[in-house]
Amino acid sequence: LGEEEIPREMERFEAALQATREQIHDIQLKVASAIGHDTASLFDAHLMVVDDRSFIEEVIRRVRGQRINVEAVLRAVSDRYANVLANVGDDYLRERAADVHDVTRRILRNLAGRNSSFLDQIEEPCVVIAHDLTPSDTASLTRSMVIAFATDRGSPTSHTAIMARALGIPAVVGLHDISVRISSGEPVLIDGHKGIAILRPDETTRERYGRIREKRETIEISLASL
Repeated sequence: LGEEEIPREMERFEAALQATREQIHDIQLKVASAIGHDTASLFDAHLMVVDDRSFIEEVIRRVRGQRINVEAVLRAVSDRYANVLANVGDDYLRERAADVHDVTRRILRNLAGRNSSFLDQIEEPCVVIAHDLTPSDTASLTRSMVIAFATDRGSPTSHTAIMARALGIPAVVGLHDISVRISSGEPVLIDGHKGIAILRPDETTRERYGRIREKRETIEISLASL
């Protein structure tokens, strides 16, 4: 970058940060309205990242000093922060590495002028199989379209898993390689209670899980009447 281009990079970065703040606030409001303020408070950690002055100032300092675009610097700084968190002994702090990556991806989308993800393009009910889902993407899922999901990464204590439980979406996380073991359009069963995904289930397995689902729906209807 030339010296004259630095102010423009700073403007782009500040605009992306502001857009990210507004999006996270919108997600919080949606989650609070749908499932309560306790679950919505999970996104306080995301706001802490986007408002972390040491994080933001390191990005600004590197852009000015190294004269490279803000996207490249943001990725490098984010990776450093996330790696530090991922290697600490505390489980809670390790999970916050995912929050750093989530916020970074959202900032990068805003820098690129894209404020939506592939999940917004789903047009019919399906099971989502992904390498990973961020907490904010999970919170934005449309329950009628995403009937379940499974991911390679994640853990039962991650914000993504907590969000899925709160939304009542069957999910299994931390399967390591499911995204490469099944192709788009192939059948899969997600058993959120047992924490397993059954790839290409046979007819007997489908019928067994169909009966389980019918029984569960009957119980839920009975509970609703109480």
